[in-house]
Amino acid sequence: MAKQRLTPDEYYAALAEPHKSIAFTARRLLLGIELDVAEEMKYGIPFYSREGMVCYMNVNKSGVTIGFISGSQMSDTFGLFTGKSLKMVRHIALPSVDFIREKQDEITNYFIEALVINDSKAKK
Repeated sequence: MAKQRLTPDEYYAALAEPHKSIAFTARRLLLGIELDVAEEMKYGIPFYSREGMVCYMNVNKSGVTIGFISGSQMSDTFGLFTGKSLKMVRHIALPSVDFIREKQDEITNYFIEALVINDSKAKK
């Protein structure tokens, strides 16, 4: 039997607390930054794209993270990146809704930097 494909809305609605509140808050932040960012499901999780994949939201037992596809090319200006052992991707761990609210400007900065990197790759 084929695995049912969820929409991003269904994916977020199916999450259990506290991950649901954390992921939903992060989602609203990302979608509120740039209107021309597409949200779509790939590999069973939500991806955010513009001229290619920019980042994704990963939710698992250990928590919620935003993974930046070109993270290794980004400056870690605010020291929020984890997952530096990966070749390209860098993550920001989101431990709570309060953390997202406190670091909203910093997360926005990372997202905009990732968009700029993505846009520059698309123009080559």
